[in-house]
Amino acid sequence: MEDLKEFKEKFPKLYKAIADEGRADQRAVQRTVDAAKASKEKKPEPVHDTEAGWKKAWDSDAELRAEFGQNQEIWLAYCQAQSRGLVSIVTGGTKSYPKP
Repeated sequence: MEDLKEFKEKFPKLYKAIADEGRADQRAVQRTVDAAKASKEKKPEPVHDTEAGWKKAWDSDAELRAEFGQNQEIWLAYCQAQSRGLVSIVTGGTKSYPKP
């Protein structure tokens, strides 16, 4: 603990910048958690086989965004591949294919 106290005394501006960044990250994580909780309360609308439908699902579902690492391009590529029948889903050792 003495090292931290010494660092804080020697470099107060740097310490403050690090602390501020940590608080900002914490707030961002909390916003994501809050959004995920809110989206669980309401059911996402079904995804249609159009880019507009995929984007609407993306915008309305925080859990979906978290699953795809907040990267909408990956989600859209997945949807395009799924709509073409190029995606298979394996759960519990059972393989299923989406309807073409």
